[in-house]
Amino acid sequence: MSEIDQCTLLRAAVGPEHDDPFDERGYHVAIWNDDLREMATAGWVSGIEMLSEVEKLKAGRAEMEESFRRAYARANVEAPEDLLSKIGAYGVSLADDWDRRIEEAEAEADDLDGWNCTPAVHIKKDQAVRLTSAGWAEIAELLAAEPAKSLPGRLARLHDLGFHDTAIRDASVILECTLRNVVGSTASGLSLIEAFIKLLRSSDQWIEWEILRFRSDLRTVFKFIRNQFAHEIVDVSAVRAKVILERIALLIDAVGDSLSEPNSITPL
Repeated sequence: MSEIDQCTLLRAAVGPEHDDPFDERGYHVAIWNDDLREMATAGWVSGIEMLSEVEKLKAGRAEMEESFRRAYARANVEAPEDLLSKIGAYGVSLADDWDRRIEEAEAEADDLDGWNCTPAVHIKKDQAVRLTSAGWAEIAELLAAEPAKSLPGRLARLHDLGFHDTAIRDASVILECTLRNVVGSTASGLSLIEAFIKLLRSSDQWIEWEILRFRSDLRTVFKFIRNQFAHEIVDVSAVRAKVILERIALLIDAVGDSLSEPNSITPL
């Protein structure tokens, strides 16, 4: 979606499309480019290209032209010959702006004469970034060496017995019950989350960016985990189940302590 300050913003391809891709009802994740570069180089994720800065700018220009072409096609309007002739924010055409940036990058590359060895991270539009089997294996090693959170006895026993989907289903129920207890509400799902977030804001104990992160963590668990495991029998590996269970266990503790110990969220 966007890249700024050496960080890439991604949107999960779930739920309805919104006119504004940055709509808060969407599901977003921001990742440091250094982390993406490391994971892609190690083969832990797919969907990422390593390009020179010049190559990345040229790819960005081509993708913008293609997005404009698709927009004209959807509107059943003939596309102009120069798709980037529109005047941008700085009083120059988009085409001229792209040309300037590419020329500057080419000049810098010539000056450095090969010393600029750090490749630029590039994700094609509509390209999914996914964990590979090697990525899951790396997660398994990390969890074995240093678990993020010890699981409550009930969830740990279910996981150890191989009832992975049952453990995740129970963890989701415990999280939802914890939210209801804190809020004092019989609401469920996303409505319950919004009631909880409203309570945090009214407490004046949290700053806004922390509330937004809390909201994002909860919505992610409900959308991607709780809903699926509540309505389906899911065949899930022990490693993936452990990752999910530890995430939910962290959130259960954070929700329970949210008013008595503000700012105690453990980053997920």
